[in-house]
Amino acid sequence: MARHLALLLLLPLLLELGFAGSDEEVCDAASGSCGLPKDTKYFFATFQYKNGMGDQRLLWFQTVLKLAKQLGRTLVLPRFWVPDAEGDGYSKAHYEKFENMYDPTVLESYTGWISYDEFRRQVGGKLGVVYITPTSAKSYHGKQCSDGDTIREAATMSLFGDDWQYSKLRCFNSYPQGAMLEKLHKSKSQVVTLDSRSNSELPNYKMRKMKAQQCTVQWPFDFAFNSTLVEAAKKFIDLELNGGDYFAVHWRYGKSNTMHINADHLAGNMKGMIRKEGILPSKKAFLATNSQDANDIRELERLAGVQFVQFKDPNYTVWQRALIDQVISYMAPHWLPSSYSSTYAKIIMMHRIKTDKPVEDVEILC
Repeated sequence: MARHLALLLLLPLLLELGFAGSDEEVCDAASGSCGLPKDTKYFFATFQYKNGMGDQRLLWFQTVLKLAKQLGRTLVLPRFWVPDAEGDGYSKAHYEKFENMYDPTVLESYTGWISYDEFRRQVGGKLGVVYITPTSAKSYHGKQCSDGDTIREAATMSLFGDDWQYSKLRCFNSYPQGAMLEKLHKSKSQVVTLDSRSNSELPNYKMRKMKAQQCTVQWPFDFAFNSTLVEAAKKFIDLELNGGDYFAVHWRYGKSNTMHINADHLAGNMKGMIRKEGILPSKKAFLATNSQDANDIRELERLAGVQFVQFKDPNYTVWQRALIDQVISYMAPHWLPSSYSSTYAKIIMMHRIKTDKPVEDVEILC
């Protein structure tokens, strides 16, 4: 009897330290210790992939969006890693708010959401259990664990550029598909946190080759761009691109892989499109490119026989101009990518398909 009484007296302490197997030691829906509405549960997914203006992060987000709906949880909007300098490099970059880049209101018919800043304010930068793969635990947080292990050690980790306190890590492989997903479903925590380093670490993430028009199955929602960026694109189109009578070209300049092509190759493709579509010389030509060398662009103009217009407004940051380029490209009556495999091309194709713009009948990985 005395032994049982001692165990009962020790139980609150064991729960607080996380030794009772509970996932609720910090964010407890019943006690309201999260500072969040008690009747709402949240899914907080993070992304350690810092190469981020392309389809990798968007496919990651689409998967996270589907997971939030499947789990019946409100999604915490992520931050995205964006460049502060021109070109392909991310040596100068920062995490930017989702809502400054995209319009989250389009998600409301699919699942609930809360901004990252508001979520962090309400929970005070504190999390309970963090779900993670063994690979990510080792690579990003210096923690050794195997599939099924629990590390009961209160510590701090960096997520989206901020320090977050957590009480323990639960390590699970994301494959087979049901392993981690089952644990997420069974969690009673008000907040389920999943820290991932790449798309492949998300339960239910898959990528396969299919016709571009079918890729919308993988992309359940259009990434509606922030209205400020859309308005900037529309104003530019009205003033500089004949009010919409133009064609757009994307040039992934470089020599590192098949997505980078030279000016001669792209010029040949442009001439083919101009002939095929019957594009008149009066049409303006818009160019989106990572090339920062004016000589390269002049050479492309000479070879293709066109003069390009680019969005260079200094009132907008580097990452804003990159997104505005995407808006101008998907709004174009005609559009040509340097490669249909590039991340930029996939984003444009998805937006063009969802806004009934013509796209080539090609197969891509999505």
